[in-house]
Amino acid sequence: MLVRFSPRQGRKLTHPLGVMPPFTLKYVQAMLEKEGPFRVELADCSLYPLTPEGLALKAASFAPDCLVIQADVLTYRPAREFAELARARGMGSFILTGPGIDPSDAAELFPLYICGEGEVKIAEIIKECSRARDFSSKRLRSRARECAGKEFLVEDPDSLPFPSYSRREIEGYSGIFPLRFNGRARYGFVLSGRGCPHDCGFCSGAIRVSCGSRVRFRSPGNVVDEMASLTGAGVNVISFADDDFSCSERHAAGICEEILRRKLNVYWTAQARLDELSRETLRLMKRSGCILLRLGVESGCERVLKGLKKCADPVEWKRLAGQVSGWLAHEGIACDAMFMIGSPGETGAEIEETMRLCSFMKPDFIQVHYYAPYADSRMSAGAAASCRPPHHYALPERSLSAVDIPALRRLRAFFYLRLCLDPFFILRHLSRYGFFYLRNPRVLLRLSGMLLSF
Repeated sequence: MLVRFSPRQGRKLTHPLGVMPPFTLKYVQAMLEKEGPFRVELADCSLYPLTPEGLALKAASFAPDCLVIQADVLTYRPAREFAELARARGMGSFILTGPGIDPSDAAELFPLYICGEGEVKIAEIIKECSRARDFSSKRLRSRARECAGKEFLVEDPDSLPFPSYSRREIEGYSGIFPLRFNGRARYGFVLSGRGCPHDCGFCSGAIRVSCGSRVRFRSPGNVVDEMASLTGAGVNVISFADDDFSCSERHAAGICEEILRRKLNVYWTAQARLDELSRETLRLMKRSGCILLRLGVESGCERVLKGLKKCADPVEWKRLAGQVSGWLAHEGIACDAMFMIGSPGETGAEIEETMRLCSFMKPDFIQVHYYAPYADSRMSAGAAASCRPPHHYALPERSLSAVDIPALRRLRAFFYLRLCLDPFFILRHLSRYGFFYLRNPRVLLRLSGMLLSF
């Protein structure tokens, strides 16, 4: 049985969150179902909310030989609670996987912790246990030494079988923003590459999809094969889940050219960096179906950008924010600009600088989150891990900036309302997305609920 908890578990979040598949577990599922007579149950609490108690009851009815639990610093607490409840019901064969977990803490409860991208190793161990007909915790602990202190990475992503998705999963895994087409959106999620070559100081396994700084790409043909498989299952929007889709212009262009060569009719979205995009690449992206790029701008203040280690040249970064957003508008690709407030030492005036940059960019959407000192980030190195760290979209318990918590909350509300209540923004937004909202009312309800919470 494969298990993932939601980062919403035990937290009050008014900000909508997209729901992506748990890629490690989906690949484990695909490998086991391809190669052996395994009965695999995936319980994704991000899709079907269950408490640790409810999930323990579900697990007991399934009677699994082994429980594989995917967690990070945000979901480790409910994962532990579930494992304790499952053990009390006679289940003790647990494999924990994911980034950023304290191995010494995990060892108390989990016989085996596989850090990083654990799918290949997990499938290997489960198949070995199946051949030996021994899924005991003792056998799993015998593999702990070879896994200790390692961050596992998928070295050959082309070799992995494609995950399959039920109709219910296709309906459930989704983005949070409207798109520039008039149909009903059915999302498919694809990892075209693993790793991120950048070293942002605030980054954490809680906000990344893959692990490692060394980038490992799939071939364009393999990526588009999976896209075609998903469109055959009813998907009409592909969301590339790469931490940085644009880190190699050659890779991104290769995928675009393969989509065009095969005449694959599908829309797609991705996350990119300002300093990795050229006008020519954006034109190619548009021709191949790109309708939205998510850009991590973070701040409009040079001092803050430097402190976050977001870029080498903060002045150039701000110039690129204006230039790239202009290119996107010209090409007809929507821009989702992502910002962060509450960074260490940040003042109200510096947050105002970020708002001014946002106004200059004129993005289609914004996401404004708080600085979160995750224990596995570079900026928090050496800090004690919290059993229940704050989510970056939840109001922090204490401020590390020069702005107190009530003022920080007001500034974030003003950041959103300043954009969303602008008459020109409203007219432009409705002209682009009004028909989409009619076909996808759930998106409108979620975004309206967020604005009303301010």
